[in-house]
Amino acid sequence: KAPTVHNELVNRDKPSSSANSARIKLIQAMVHHGDKQDLGFDKFPPEKGVYLSVLRRTGLHKEVALNSWAFVAPEKRSAFEHVWRAILDFFATTSSTPRALVELNEVLMAPPYGVKAGLLPILYMAAYCVMRDELVVYEDRRFVPWMTEDLIDRFVKRPDLFTFQQF
Repeated sequence: KAPTVHNELVNRDKPSSSANSARIKLIQAMVHHGDKQDLGFDKFPPEKGVYLSVLRRTGLHKEVALNSWAFVAPEKRSAFEHVWRAILDFFATTSSTPRALVELNEVLMAPPYGVKAGLLPILYMAAYCVMRDELVVYEDRRFVPWMTEDLIDRFVKRPDLFTFQQF
């Protein structure tokens, strides 16, 4: 059930500082430019390489209509099918009480999934982008109406401060 990801920046349990920077920039682009091709990346910074190998190649971000891009759930038999199901199952348990995604880390990092810690924030944010209208985010038990750049930076660095609730 482990997804295969060919990107050395995020396919680690302890990403480097440059990998963390690329992840933060990628997640910011995911939230703010999810409607654009290649998330609006013109040149080829490290975050675009992560985008291409993790989101575009696996079909999590694709063109859904002419010049209209969006995040979508993975197709059946996709590399992320099983992991995505685990994320959705986790969100389904949050309808009465918000829960932290770090609880899900233990499940997804262990067998049979074996997802590396460097990849998890990207997958979580992809799920958030798909389910944006169904999820409420709290930072340190305070409601967060939208994901700002500072908030995303804190989410990647301190995910334990964030809880999500599906409604």
